[in-house]
Amino acid sequence: MQNEPSPLFKQGISARVRLVVFVVLAFVLMLGDARFKVLGSVRAVISTILYPFQQVVVIPSTGFSEALEELFRTGDDMQEEIDALHEKALQDAPVLQKSALLEKENEQLRDLLGLKRRMPIPTLAGEILYDVHSHFINKIVINRGSSDGVAIGQAVIDENGVVGQVSNVWLATSEVTLLTDRSQAIPVMNTRTGERTVAFGGGQSGYL
Repeated sequence: MQNEPSPLFKQGISARVRLVVFVVLAFVLMLGDARFKVLGSVRAVISTILYPFQQVVVIPSTGFSEALEELFRTGDDMQEEIDALHEKALQDAPVLQKSALLEKENEQLRDLLGLKRRMPIPTLAGEILYDVHSHFINKIVINRGSSDGVAIGQAVIDENGVVGQVSNVWLATSEVTLLTDRSQAIPVMNTRTGERTVAFGGGQSGYL
């Protein structure tokens, strides 16, 4: 009976011996490179040979990094543009609001001028200074008074029709009781049927 292993399972030099040999070789190479720089030229040659392969390997990551950087840069530019537009909108808001207010006022003035031309009797333009509305009275104060020829009982109109009647007059101002006041009444006519009646103030703004 043979005690030797079959040629199929022969290992040659054992793994332990090879490990010791490689460790000693690595130690000798590290010591020689540290003392005498013997591997500098070898590393330079290997680096030169591997450089094209390194470039091929890093192309995808480089392209991705550039695309990601461009994306963030584009996002930052868009955010800056949005912030600038928002700031400009805030700056332009008062101007636009004032422009809309002036346009509405001009339209109202044009309507009043057209009404003045159509009126068969002399009229006087006035401006509302403030209102004195409450749960019991609906009145306003205008910037025309006895010095302008205003008298108690005169009708006050706007571009849409009668709004009230002068109830008190001072030198430079007058008090106007609006049609919506409970103490006010005005004759009216149904333009479709010709029927006439009287409308009374409902005590609420805009209500007869």
